[in-house]
Amino acid sequence: MTDTPTVLFVCVHNAGRSQMAAGWLRHLGGDRVRVLSLTDADLDRMVASGSREAIKFLLNLSRVLGRRLLALRALLGPVGV
Repeated sequence: MTDTPTVLFVCVHNAGRSQMAAGWLRHLGGDRVRVLSLTDADLDRMVASGSREAIKFLLNLSRVLGRRLLALRALLGPVGV
């Protein structure tokens, strides 16, 4: 386990927002943060692949985000549309 925080950006409609945000955070955070970026197409491919690693990742992601993500989405509504 590492003490380096991890930030995951997820973008829908493959508009490139998650990649831009990830690049900016990498620039600002350097080695102090681990940055990940996914699009909804990446998530779709992971599900379609049926690989154990992909399913494990998605289950862990949903567990970690859970209700917090749904509450945030409800609060913010559509973002960047």
